[in-house]
Parts: sequence; structure tokens; C-alpha cells
Amino acid sequence: MNINSQSVIAVVRLGVALVVSLGAMAGIDIDGDAVANVVLAIASVGTLAWVWWKNNNVTQAAQEAQIVLNEIKQNEEN
Repeated sequence: MNINSQSVIAVVRLGVALVVSLGAMAGIDIDGDAVANVVLAIASVGTLAWVWWKNNNVTQAAQEAQIVLNEIKQNEEN
């Protein structure tokens, strides 16, 4: 799946507009900018956690796989 930042921003804006509209129908005054900031902050934290997880060998299986990969690379250099 190939998602770019513009697609994410468009979806967030759509979601914020929906939340603000539903709030207005329910008689609740909702600040759209605040909702967008909260959603983008949550998305940023989620993305940061995912990238950290993918780039670090957290599980035992990933650590063992890294050892095998390092051995393969070392054998290719020789």
C-alpha cells in the first residue's frame, strides 16, 4: 500500500469536517482546528511507533534473523 502525506491530510480533513458537522447537528460547538491537531498528533505518534518497531529488532525472531543476515552479508564480502 502506497499512501502519501497528501492523502492522509485529505482523509483527516474529511474526518474533521464530519465530526464538526455532526457536533453542529447535535448542538455542540466543536473547534475543527483543535480536532485536526489532535487527530494529526495521534497519527504522528502512531507512525513514529510503527517506524521505530520496523527499524529495530524488537522480537527474538527479528534478532535471530539479523544475525543470519549479517552472516550472509559477511560471506558475500569475502
